Amino acid sequence: TTGLPTIDTSERAIVDGTGIVPRSFDVQLGNALPSTAAFLLTNFTQASLVVQGISVWVDPNAASTLLALVDNTGKASVTFHMPPDASLYGVPLNHQYFVLDPAGAGGLASWTQGLAQQIGTW
Repeated sequence: TTGLPTIDTSERAIVDGTGIVPRSFDVQLGNALPSTAAFLLTNFTQASLVVQGISVWVDPNAASTLLALVDNTGKASVTFHMPPDASLYGVPLNHQYFVLDPAGAGGLASWTQGLAQQIGTW
């Protein structure tokens, strides 16, 4: 692909503490190598590491790693469903995609920048 893979969200991470409106958001990948696999790393804390030539902006310790299949246009997405729990207000979320890409660092992967969010309310 031209340039680097991109990361974005469909909307803010919002919790409805009343439990009336179920909330969710997508962490979206764009401009990735088409028809390959990507991994979304998500954690509450950030990092600034270089591993095998790959910049890692999300703390890999105790992080959630989710598989996403990249479509033929270079896009993928992972949906997060938010429980109606007001104690989540203010909790940080950090995300980063890693895409299997032989043209990437060490013939292994390309990656996005980090994406930081904070869970909020209406």
